[in-house]
Amino acid sequence: MKNLILLTFILLANFVIISAQTKKVVVSSEKKVRVSQAKNPAEKELEDLEYKLSDALVSKDETVLKELIFDDFSIAGSSITKKSYIEIVKAPQLNFNSVEKSEMRIRIYGETAVVSGRNNTSRKIENGESSSVFNFMDVWVKSKNGNWQCVAMSQDSVLLIFSLY
Repeated sequence: MKNLILLTFILLANFVIISAQTKKVVVSSEKKVRVSQAKNPAEKELEDLEYKLSDALVSKDETVLKELIFDDFSIAGSSITKKSYIEIVKAPQLNFNSVEKSEMRIRIYGETAVVSGRNNTSRKIENGESSSVFNFMDVWVKSKNGNWQCVAMSQDSVLLIFSLY
C-alpha cells in the first residue's frame, strides 16, 4: 500500500512539473510592461505620448492620432500631411500587430522636444506576418493649450508605412 501511495505521489509530481514546463504565458497587449527611462516628468510625459502614438497606430485610433499630431505635421522627405497620414494609418492594407519602442532618447529644448530610438514592428501581410526594426525620430512641440503634439517624423517612418503597399 505504501508503494502505491508513493508511486501515485511520484506520478502526480511529475505531471505537475511537466505541465508547468509546457505552459505558455500569454500577456495581453492591453497590459504591456514598459520600463521608463525618463529622468524627469516632462521626459516621462513624452515617453508616454510615444507609446500612445504607437498604440494608436496598432488600433487605428483616429481620435488619438488627431490629438497627438500637430496640424502642420510633416514627414521628412515627403508631402504627407496630418490628414493624409491618418488616412494611410486607417487604410485596410495597414495592419500592425504591434509597434514597440526601445532605446528612446528624449531631448527637450524649451517648447520643442526630439525623441529618437528604435521601433520594432510586427504586421499582418497577405501571406503571413512581417516584422522589422528601424530607427525613428519624432519632433514634438508644445501647442498653445500646453499639450505636446508631434510636428515631424523621420524618413524611416515613411518607409515603414509605404513598405506595406
